[in-house]
Amino acid sequence: MLNTNVFGRLYDDISQNMILQEALDCLHIFLLSITKPVVIKSSDVLFAELTLIKGEAKRELVLGLVNKICEERVRLNEQIIELADDIYSIVNDYMDSLHISFAATNCTYFVTCDKDIIKNREKIVKLLKSKGFNLNIKNPSEFIKEIK
Repeated sequence: MLNTNVFGRLYDDISQNMILQEALDCLHIFLLSITKPVVIKSSDVLFAELTLIKGEAKRELVLGLVNKICEERVRLNEQIIELADDIYSIVNDYMDSLHISFAATNCTYFVTCDKDIIKNREKIVKLLKSKGFNLNIKNPSEFIKEIK
């Protein structure tokens, strides 16, 4: 599962080298999903966050990308909400907590450009393991290196 910021990275200001590299890594992930070694799932929280993207053109481009490469949409349920409530104590952003919870209950990887999530991933993974979930949280570059 990809965080919303991964889908939007191609449309960000790529004048900074770090953002440019992340955009290239995200593009690589999208290409892997088209050739099928990677399956990307979407979620209800992803579609909710897409409505918050400022700028109609960017919002429409990201929505089109999501619709093109995601193979399955995971629906919100009570288990996801309960797990997100627990994750919130670490992440302090409920939408991010929901994203991680959707991924933990349905995927092997959660890929994000969010520096706070990456910074706190050990705590998040430890919490998830205590609840019986095994989720790998990676930035786009780490994900590409790991699956090669």
